[in-house]
Amino acid sequence: MTDKLSLNKTFNLLENAMNVSKQRHSLLVNNVANLDTPGFKAKDLDFKSAMARAFNGSPRMELARTD
Repeated sequence: MTDKLSLNKTFNLLENAMNVSKQRHSLLVNNVANLDTPGFKAKDLDFKSAMARAFNGSPRMELARTD
């Protein structure tokens, strides 16, 4: 029974990590798509801390504005 719980925890961890990666990818794609838009402010997230939160089970991710 312990193996099933460990496997489930691993899958949840991988799912959280993939969601962080997907969110950052979406932000970067949006930044590139709006590169020539006047007044557009690029957005990014701190990938390292977002992954740390994903590994700790916290789904909340905050965005940071960049120049």
